Amino acid sequence: MSRGSTPSMSPDSGADSDPDAQHDTHPPNLECQILRKMRNKLKRHPELWLGNPLTTRDHRLLYCRSVDFFDASRALGTCYAQKLTFFLPREEITPVKRIEWKTEDDFTCKMFVQRCGGKVFMQRSPQIPYPDHLKPYHMRIDVKIILPTPAAIKYKVAWGVLSTTPDKAHILQGPSTFTPSHPWDAMILYDCHITLEGELRNSPQIASRVYDILLMKMGPDYIFPWLPVAIRDVGPFENPGDRIPECYPRASPQLPLQEPSSPIEWASSSLFSPSSASGLPPSGF
Repeated sequence: MSRGSTPSMSPDSGADSDPDAQHDTHPPNLECQILRKMRNKLKRHPELWLGNPLTTRDHRLLYCRSVDFFDASRALGTCYAQKLTFFLPREEITPVKRIEWKTEDDFTCKMFVQRCGGKVFMQRSPQIPYPDHLKPYHMRIDVKIILPTPAAIKYKVAWGVLSTTPDKAHILQGPSTFTPSHPWDAMILYDCHITLEGELRNSPQIASRVYDILLMKMGPDYIFPWLPVAIRDVGPFENPGDRIPECYPRASPQLPLQEPSSPIEWASSSLFSPSSASGLPPSGF
């Protein structure tokens, strides 16, 4: 499941203008109403987000009707940003390390994404060394997708993972204007494609396309805080062949990096321990 308790923010009527709401087959749950409210606030007031301006492509994602194999109004915990996966070049089929994108490690995961080329906008953006034991590896961002029943029947698959590289991530810090106690952060992932994990590769209709994904961050009572609110088909998948996208650690050129506010915050993280990166992934990977 992607959450631990009830959401920490209440929805309002603004969620009704979401393009996906017109195609609901049943009343959306509270979580879905909150996600749609956040999406619509971003559509109407993008200037309030740290990381704006948004591009034409971003606005197309904000206003799109999602692909039919994703349904934000379904049961809780079916779709979420699941993990960062590390692998050697040309050996993506056998990843050697993963970091689950849980609430307690959200800041660390965003730092990894930024240092590998992603556009990550945060008030606290410390310039800290990237762990040496992870530098030999490439990294991808994995979003878990569980299909709604009609789509599972149509495509004959139940679940899978959509993935992209960190240089194709854009994370915006949300304003405190609307609900100070709830995060309004947004994440856009470009050119996501299927991985070998799960069953999506068995559906030619899904596996042959690439997608942009809009995720919004839920409150600290969620185990996995980043939930998709829109997925847009952006075209056919083109096999990169021998081309390996650059995603080795590097400071993102678009952002000023600041000194860490508390070095203890980083020294206490087990993610920076070399022993935590050794060996094969845990069972069930």
